[in-house]
Amino acid sequence: MTQQRPGYWIDTYTGHYFWVLDPKPEEVYIRDIAHALSLMCRFNGLCSEFYSIGQHSIIVSDHCPRELKLYGLLHDAAEAYVSDVPTPVKKCLPGFKEIEDGILRAIFQRYGLDFPIPIEVKRIDKSVLNDEAKVLMPGAPRVWVTESEGLGIEIVPKEPKEVEKEFLQKFYELTS
Repeated sequence: MTQQRPGYWIDTYTGHYFWVLDPKPEEVYIRDIAHALSLMCRFNGLCSEFYSIGQHSIIVSDHCPRELKLYGLLHDAAEAYVSDVPTPVKKCLPGFKEIEDGILRAIFQRYGLDFPIPIEVKRIDKSVLNDEAKVLMPGAPRVWVTESEGLGIEIVPKEPKEVEKEFLQKFYELTS
């Protein structure tokens, strides 16, 4: 039986409960995040081939300065619990940003990071998005893609199991 808390919980890959409306740092598990993000497709699955949020997060981390690499890896980690809602839809969902930010705060607290995401990580995220869209989105670039310059990196989608393993490896390297 689960304890009573606001809202509903979700069951996680590691067999734990997670309350999206009342997230607690001690209920965040990196294996849940790595597993979920490796199986979630970027661009709401509307891209030319499967490309995971987990792989995107690894690439963002790889292009961050050393002191921001863990932020880069975890910048989309809340999506492990609430999915990747496309930005145009997210803007129409009152309260969603607060829920997502609450989850990200708990994740960051669990792993010793300050909230919010540093602006440099957001800049790198947008640059990586630009490179991804050029490869994965038919007809790109569009206006939303050209807000920043790409980094000119090669995007080669990987299998979920490989991404999960790489995500965990990178996390443990950055936190040990």
